Amino acid sequence: MGTDVLKVLAVSLLLAIFFLGTLHAYEASSDDDKDKQKLAHHELLSQVLYDGSSALDRIVYSYMRSINGFAARLTEQEKQKLSGTEGVLSVFPSRTYQLQTTRSWDFHAFPKNVRRSLPTEGDVIVGMLDTALWPGSPSSSDDSLGPPPARWKGACLNFTCNNKIIGARAYRQGLGGLSPVDT
Repeated sequence: MGTDVLKVLAVSLLLAIFFLGTLHAYEASSDDDKDKQKLAHHELLSQVLYDGSSALDRIVYSYMRSINGFAARLTEQEKQKLSGTEGVLSVFPSRTYQLQTTRSWDFHAFPKNVRRSLPTEGDVIVGMLDTALWPGSPSSSDDSLGPPPARWKGACLNFTCNNKIIGARAYRQGLGGLSPVDT
């Protein structure tokens, strides 16, 4: 691959998710089926890549449980070309959102002197999907938070949970190994 192509790729790659349809119970059920599904994703992506680029390097994740699709880093031109390929039902661009708050009550300036219902409010678990986290960050502090409900069975992979981060798992192989902790 030429130096000019490498410069373009380094500057203009974006992340998009390509939806190819739903999977049936019999599809991608065995390891062999999953390997075939990944190969099909690589072959589809290889049709639109610059000469010398590898689909293996560009695919971030292959979805093979309840949907058929993959997430990949592509140029805008590659994304447009792949979007028009037979079998690609829809394309979802990845979006980056900025953190607004870690303490919604304070952020919205709700009054502190409200009627409380401790038996019910202490038994709420709020779930969040995130790309990664840093347990040492001030936003991960569990100051003034009580323990999670007793029925909670969460675990933190590669670090110790606290009363704010009550569970964290990784679902794709990252550069530093499988971990929900941000690098």
